[in-house]
Amino acid sequence: MPTLQLSPVLRQLPEQILSGLDRGWQALKNTFVFQFGETGRAPGATAKEAQANCGPASAAMILKQFGISAPTMHQMRRLVGAPIGSHSGPYALSTSQVAEAVKRSASQKGAQISYDIKRLSTNVDRTLDEMRRRLAAGEKLILLTSNIGTLSRGHYVVVKEVRSDGSIVVDDPGARNGENRVHTRQELAKALSIRTRRYGRENSLIAFQRQR
Repeated sequence: MPTLQLSPVLRQLPEQILSGLDRGWQALKNTFVFQFGETGRAPGATAKEAQANCGPASAAMILKQFGISAPTMHQMRRLVGAPIGSHSGPYALSTSQVAEAVKRSASQKGAQISYDIKRLSTNVDRTLDEMRRRLAAGEKLILLTSNIGTLSRGHYVVVKEVRSDGSIVVDDPGARNGENRVHTRQELAKALSIRTRRYGRENSLIAFQRQR
């Protein structure tokens, strides 16, 4: 994190701590993956897959946050038995498939990643507390709610920060410029509620931790 972007209070921290903050900030840079980015480029990737690639794209971003090179989204689909090709039908990945995509891809690179899938209530403050606690523990997070921007049925994003005002910073794979998007507490609350009450689906948090 560049020193000029720090608050006056943080600038007074010892250099060793500032250096650690900077390393953490750098680790989150250049990890964004656009879910439509492989169409026409990666072998086997199709437009049908891309429409539901928010899961594999989020998995790829988590791998990159851990410093692990990610396979293509199409390869991750194959790895966990998710739908591939251009036939009719749903292409979205379940939370367990997204979690396993991270774990298995990391294992292929000699790294061990564990995960925990947490069902979230529609209580936004509890959700924020859960994410804040896990981020503070060094875990990497994927959030599944109704799409916070469009309120469609479901969408995966990578949560990078929970701010003191309850807003969240996410990398949204559904937009080419989806890196570091900020959503308010109210927007998150609406997305949590809509997914449960309109669509009858669970909101979920997938938390990842690297095993030493």
